[in-house]
Amino acid sequence: MALPSRGDLSGLVPNQLDVLAQALNASSDGFAIWKRVEQSSESESEYKLVYMNPVAAAPTGKTPDELVGVSLGETLARDESHVLAKLFDNALQSTEPQILVVEINGENGWVGAFENKVSALSQDTVVAAFRDVSQFVSEVERLEGLIRHDQLTGLLSRSAMEARVTRHLEESQLQGVPFIFGFLDVDDFKSINDNFGHAMGDQVLIGIGRILEEVMDTSGEVARISGDEFAIASSKIQNKSSVENLMEALLLRLRQPLGVPGFDGQVTVSAGVALVLNPKTDASHVFGAADRAMYKVKFDGKAGYKITTI
Repeated sequence: MALPSRGDLSGLVPNQLDVLAQALNASSDGFAIWKRVEQSSESESEYKLVYMNPVAAAPTGKTPDELVGVSLGETLARDESHVLAKLFDNALQSTEPQILVVEINGENGWVGAFENKVSALSQDTVVAAFRDVSQFVSEVERLEGLIRHDQLTGLLSRSAMEARVTRHLEESQLQGVPFIFGFLDVDDFKSINDNFGHAMGDQVLIGIGRILEEVMDTSGEVARISGDEFAIASSKIQNKSSVENLMEALLLRLRQPLGVPGFDGQVTVSAGVALVLNPKTDASHVFGAADRAMYKVKFDGKAGYKITTI
């Protein structure tokens, strides 16, 4: 059954609602009709449920008859009802359907993700067609998680760290807050692989990552950039003395056993840290400054750190 145009619908609710309901009840998609009952320039619109088909009601554990008449605010949590109210308002103001994926949470946790396609039926009534896309959203989130995290160590990936640095720069520009970014390269890692084997080398990298997280604690982020190179970033460490304290703590911890069974070798790192005081710099400048500082340490004998201010 094709829905009439907005201009033809003045008598649809309630006179023709039974006819429309018969068509929607047979659909494998969820459908709901909402009527705006309150509109205020000072607060968001409120909507009450006029109709819902069985597919739409199923995730709630209630029948459509039990839900008809309830308000949007009574049906969903505040954040979710606010999002949908804005979506409904936009549909009433547009001649085009409004589409948005909304994740729904219930008393027992995550219910699912639903794609909502909302169209105006009249000046104050919308029809929302929605389908469960939870499996798709979960798979996307799983793949994004694989992209965001290094597969060996579980630390942030290079791309995820680059995104964090960009965010730190944006926050610095808005709030004028300094932050740090540093590269750390494991010294002579090839000799660890040669003497202990690549499997042990992997465990050493995991151990170093664990120590970096331990030392950084909740003050910042840790990533494995590639091979034997790691990175750190933090907006909570904002001056040179704090950076020195952090790096001294890290070097001290690395002089202690890694806690990797079967490995009794010594591990050192060369680190270059950029203390970013100029919020107008860009990410490439931050990365380049830290990289140059790190290679200066390598050139000067390894097993240390250099701080550069930009």
